[in-house]
Amino acid sequence: STQSTWENSSFSGASTVMHTCVAWCPRGVAAPHPLSVNLLPEQVAEITKEEKISQARLMQAQILGKAPTQEKKKIGVDPNDPFDMANYDDEEDTDELIPLSGLCAHPDGNDPNFTAPEDEDDEDNGDLDIDPNDLLILATKINAPDDEYTLETFLYKEDEQLLFLHHDTMLPQPPLCVAHINYNRQSSGPGNLAAVGMYAPSSRASQSVIEVWNLDVVDALEPCISLGGRGVHGSHKGSVIGLAWNQLQRTVLASSSSDRTVKLWLLENAQCVATFAHHEAEVHGLQWHPQEPTILLAGAHDQTASVWDIRLERPVVQKFPVAGDVECSIWIPESSCFLAAANTGSVVCYDVRRGSSDQTPVPLYTINAHTKACSSLSVCTYVTHDQTTQLLATASYDQEVKLWHLQNGDATFLTARNFRMGKLFSAAFCSDPRSPCLLTLAGKKVPKEAGHASDLSRVLVWDVREDRAVQNLIPVPS
Repeated sequence: STQSTWENSSFSGASTVMHTCVAWCPRGVAAPHPLSVNLLPEQVAEITKEEKISQARLMQAQILGKAPTQEKKKIGVDPNDPFDMANYDDEEDTDELIPLSGLCAHPDGNDPNFTAPEDEDDEDNGDLDIDPNDLLILATKINAPDDEYTLETFLYKEDEQLLFLHHDTMLPQPPLCVAHINYNRQSSGPGNLAAVGMYAPSSRASQSVIEVWNLDVVDALEPCISLGGRGVHGSHKGSVIGLAWNQLQRTVLASSSSDRTVKLWLLENAQCVATFAHHEAEVHGLQWHPQEPTILLAGAHDQTASVWDIRLERPVVQKFPVAGDVECSIWIPESSCFLAAANTGSVVCYDVRRGSSDQTPVPLYTINAHTKACSSLSVCTYVTHDQTTQLLATASYDQEVKLWHLQNGDATFLTARNFRMGKLFSAAFCSDPRSPCLLTLAGKKVPKEAGHASDLSRVLVWDVREDRAVQNLIPVPS
């Protein structure tokens, strides 16, 4: 099936703890003083009361032999299926309770489970403050052994080259993709949201949901927007593996899925307004054109990339052949060209102006970038007063990230690095024009070589100007 094909191709042999996707937040959109969830005393008391009743009923049922114990069964680990997804649908629902009261902030400070030292003051409350010059990185994390799935928000201080975890958000399913959304439903000002696409087991495929979280709220218990889900018209019927927010039409979010479709959502009312089904396999790469707000690019495991105008009721879809299943596809800024990376490790470049419906398009060039699947692409545009330099980063399951110089309709190899992160699942250049040369990577192992990473994190930040080959094009500022 499409679902099983996606599972085996994407995570075969992968670590059970890994970061699957990374994305930058624009500098300055985050609230300087993020809010923390605070419930009223009576709300905390009610949650605690209900949990005590539920726990008592569960204990009584276990004593009478009418409820399962909490011991987890031991199963072997299939190296080709480390998440045991083959048995996901067969697992019994556990009655184990996660106490929400333990996640609640007690507004009066009288948490019965915590006693603060006498000399502790309120200075720690400033640890979450965000400086206007700070950069934020979103990373989706899967911790399968502990059944923990999180959206992590990292803070990077560029001057100090310091990366650390700012806060994280618990998710109900393994997260596969994330997109930052600069949109605010309450005002016309900037927003600081994150959309997360997640794995959907086949037994619950029709309940697939995209969660949108407010990054300015720490310890939030639920998303601010849910797109799709049980009984919601237009929901995906498979895992959501691609997201693209439209920066020019800020209320529009596009999603792609293992159900072979691309959907458009309106954030203002959480409605699906269009579904496109012109691919014959799961759709991975997804990106809006940076200058044309109605042109959408997608890549799929049917060995094609597609470009179409969403304004048309029956759009004419331009399809471009790729020698392998497309893992990701991106536009080259300030051009009509796009890049598509395949599971063979190759990358092709097409100019959409040269495509036509009556003949097979021919790529401008092909890069034999990696020996294994090329999982991610990102372009850096460095602008000075007299020239513009574009760099391409390619990341791969072969554990390497490579840099290429895009110039005169071709790509020239610059350098390759292996940060000992294992398979690389995602790479992204910083979207802020003040720091375009910062590249963040996500993999399955903690980095062991040069780079700027937080403790035990599988996320790394690399200033590519540190590389000598790049310095010949982009000088390091004095």
